[in-house]
Amino acid sequence: MIKDILSPLSCAGCRLCCSFDKYEIWQTPTISRELKERIQRSFPHIGFTENGSSGSYLFDMRDTWDEERELFLCPALDPRKGCILGDDKPFECRIWPYKAMDLNGTLVISIDPICREMYEKPLSVLVGELEKITEGDKTLEEYIYGEAEKTPALVKPCEKGFPILKVR
Repeated sequence: MIKDILSPLSCAGCRLCCSFDKYEIWQTPTISRELKERIQRSFPHIGFTENGSSGSYLFDMRDTWDEERELFLCPALDPRKGCILGDDKPFECRIWPYKAMDLNGTLVISIDPICREMYEKPLSVLVGELEKITEGDKTLEEYIYGEAEKTPALVKPCEKGFPILKVR
């Protein structure tokens, strides 16, 4: 979550980014082997499944179905405290609501349309956040593209309804 454009209080009241209906399960965060091992040491109850042949992993969501809400819930989501992973959040969670996506072979950065708070933000704010300097003297845009190019499994296919903010 990018704290300059999303308030932690607003996110705590929503948490839609931590839940997936059966059609959105493709958006489950991709996790590197190293991150998986760190998470397993601290939270052995969280399960993982291999992400095809990419050498990465996904959270095992099979036992996280919330019958009342009809959603899969992230196994790292504590209903009272929020995400229990702290600094070990997957890349896609750290850049939320931005997404690295593939649009017909072109790497793009978009905003997840499920995040209602984003529709209240001017486009200049959303794009401006991508141009801010983050850790390591890189912009958020450079960080997102760098991680996406280094680990292609992080890049999701661009779906209809995801507004595109930047094109590589």
